[in-house]
Amino acid sequence: MSIEDDEILQGFIEESLEHLADIENDLLAIEEGGADIDVELVNKVFRAAHSIKGGAGFMGLTVIQNLAHAAENVLGLIRSEKLVPNPDIVNILLLASDELQQLIEDVGNSNDVDITEHVNALNAIYENGEAPGKPEAEKKETEPEAETETPKTAEVEPETVVKEEKPVPAQPEGQPEPIDEAQGAQPEPEPKPEPEPEPEPPPEPVSPPVPKVPKVPAKKAKAKSSPQKADTSIRVTVSLL
Repeated sequence: MSIEDDEILQGFIEESLEHLADIENDLLAIEEGGADIDVELVNKVFRAAHSIKGGAGFMGLTVIQNLAHAAENVLGLIRSEKLVPNPDIVNILLLASDELQQLIEDVGNSNDVDITEHVNALNAIYENGEAPGKPEAEKKETEPEAETETPKTAEVEPETVVKEEKPVPAQPEGQPEPIDEAQGAQPEPEPKPEPEPEPEPPPEPVSPPVPKVPKVPAKKAKAKSSPQKADTSIRVTVSLL
C-alpha cells in the first residue's frame, strides 16, 4: 500500500470512528421516541452508516461495507416512518454499530471476520418489518439462567373420581335381569315356571231339605199300626137268610 493510500485509509478510520462516537446515544434516543420519530436524529445516524459504507467500498473493505449497508437499510425504513423503532430493533442496530467499530479499529483483518449473524438479523428486519428471535449466542447464555430461575412445580397426583353407581330398578318376578354390557354377552337365564294356581276347594255338599212330616195324633197312629179286628170278622145280614 502506498503512502497516499495509507493516508486515505487513516482518514477513513478517523472519520468512521467519529461517526460512531455518538451513535449509541442517538439510537437510544430514537428508541425512546418510539412512533414519535425524530426525523433529523434518524437522518444523522443514517448518514453515518451511509458514509461508512461508501468509504469501505472505496477501500475494498467488503465486510465493513456489507454490515454498514444492512444497517443503512433498516435506518431508511425508520426515517420514512415505515418501521417503528422498538427495543428489539434498536438492540440489533446497537450490536451492529459495536461490530462496525471493532472492524474499523482492526481494519487490516476486517475482511476475515464473519458478520453473517448481524447481517441476517438486519436483513430480517428490513424484509419482515420486525426483529427476529434472539441470536443463538444469546440463547445459550440465557437458557441456564432461565432453568435455575424456573421453580419446579410439585407433581399433583390426579384426583380419583369415584363413579356413583345408580341403583338398579327391581325387576318384576319372572323376568330375567338385564345383562351388563361391560361384563360381556351372557346367555339369558331361562325364565322360572310360574307356579300353578292352587285348586279351589270343592263346595261343601248341601243336604236336601228334610220334608216336614205332619204330626199324627197318638191314638190314630196306634189304630193304623194295629190290625183292626172288625176287618177280620164276617158280618151276616139276617134279612138275607
